Amino acid sequence: MRRAILLGAGPKTCRQFGLGKPAEVAGVILGLVVCLLACGCGDSRSPLSDPNTSKPDKRLAGIWQWRGENGEVAYFHIGQAGDKFPDSVLRVVAAKHESGKVEPPEEYLMFPTLLEEKSYMNVVVDPKQVKALNEKGWDPALVETYIFLKYKVDGDKAAIWLTDSQVKERAIKAGEMKGVVEPRKSPLFTGSTEEVARFVAKAGDSLFNMKDMAQLKRIDAERKP
Repeated sequence: MRRAILLGAGPKTCRQFGLGKPAEVAGVILGLVVCLLACGCGDSRSPLSDPNTSKPDKRLAGIWQWRGENGEVAYFHIGQAGDKFPDSVLRVVAAKHESGKVEPPEEYLMFPTLLEEKSYMNVVVDPKQVKALNEKGWDPALVETYIFLKYKVDGDKAAIWLTDSQVKERAIKAGEMKGVVEPRKSPLFTGSTEEVARFVAKAGDSLFNMKDMAQLKRIDAERKP
């Protein structure tokens, strides 16, 4: 199974999804890790809100650039997903450039949720699920798992944070949230949209790796970056 794009990912990324050894250097900046499909990752079986009632976030429309410390660059083309989808659903087409080479593009679908004045994104990354949604239109029955991102937009800059797998695992084991914990997989919430949204709203920043942040910059498509 093909891996989705990993930007600036290191050993800590693997630890987060239960894949490998802990980070050897503290404070590794993850960049944007949308998903490692090979490890069956996902945050929840239910989204944080219904895309039919979610308010569209038009600030995200455009082309966004990410630059890594080792010279790699990625571009994210974001816009409304089309007539088959609720207005809040965005399509993301991402491509990574490195050492003069361009990786095959990835496509995701996502929609925002606002909880306690904080912005979150519900992301569908599985290629089979994205393809089915593109063909049949939005149907939550076609989505098996969502990835949650916390994000903040400030003009032409955006910051993105991933969930903390250890926090999710502790919440599930403590009975604070319905879910499953399996070896070598990210802990998965299994509660309803209302239950998951209530938990995330209460947990706030504590659910996310706030020290590990991806920074994106909007670019002018008519100019060279």
